[in-house]
Amino acid sequence: MTNENTPKLLPCPFCGGDAEFERLGTRMQSTIVACQCCGATQECGLTYDYGDVWNTRTAPTSDTHVIISREVLELMKQTTDFK
Repeated sequence: MTNENTPKLLPCPFCGGDAEFERLGTRMQSTIVACQCCGATQECGLTYDYGDVWNTRTAPTSDTHVIISREVLELMKQTTDFK
């Protein structure tokens, strides 16, 4: 879901997968961007600058722990070079 004003989304900071807009924000709804590989999401209340919040996220540091379900881990193993 994009229009001519939506920016290109950077890869997911967690797995490097492709991201897509699930919903573009309006005055009544937030913008949601999601990774198509690992399912990471970013919800933002902005109705302008779509994607800026996603594109300025940083990858977790080495001392950050991310908890994912076994199902997501198996999907990541099947769809990427994840080891």
